[in-house]
Amino acid sequence: METYGDSALAATITHLKRDLIHAIWELLLNDKFMHAYEHGIVLKCADGIFRRLFPRFFTYSADSLKSPSSPILLIIDADSSLNVCESPSRNNPEPC
Repeated sequence: METYGDSALAATITHLKRDLIHAIWELLLNDKFMHAYEHGIVLKCADGIFRRLFPRFFTYSADSLKSPSSPILLIIDADSSLNVCESPSRNNPEPC
């Protein structure tokens, strides 16, 4: 405000917020994440079985003046059709 003598217009603030959100998504959706999204990540679960898990983003947004921000939740989804079977030694994951 000191530099220009006036505060930014609402349209300018909206534009900058949109650009910021796009830049954040670009950082989040990098090649490493996209590979995990498409092919999953093999992890040893608490029960000792290796499973292929898939990270997913779920968002909620609504046009409401009361809630200007949209919560984002990262969910790890286990797709049972792509699970990794337990190997005899339980140390080496084997695809089902």
